[in-house]
Amino acid sequence: MTTVSSYASHVRIHLIPALGDIKLEDLTAQPIRDMFDTIEARNVVITHELALIAKARAEYAEWKKQYGRRPGQPKAGSKPPPVPAPEVPKREPHPQMRPVMPATMHRIRATLCSAPAPTSRSSRRSWASPQSS
Repeated sequence: MTTVSSYASHVRIHLIPALGDIKLEDLTAQPIRDMFDTIEARNVVITHELALIAKARAEYAEWKKQYGRRPGQPKAGSKPPPVPAPEVPKREPHPQMRPVMPATMHRIRATLCSAPAPTSRSSRRSWASPQSS
């Protein structure tokens, strides 16, 4: 991943959803803290989801070892399973699908710091809006 693609990813996934409506000159520390709090909260959700999926996969592996390759394809000579195969939950799509680690949080801060400063008060644009050439 290049620096440009990394910055683009940080902007798309974290900065625009959290800060996109705030003018650059109006940006304060509180919305930035709120963004990082939101990222931390999402990390807790992701960790919980991944733990549930890992548990379900382990249960399915045990079921498969005992009763056959897949539901509906039992091992030769085995009894029908007394219980159906465990379901492995699916995760809802979300821009942040993996936990954001401290190094990535640091890079998100660096991305935010690299935003160009406005040249005058008359150029009141959202920091996330495209720059005009």
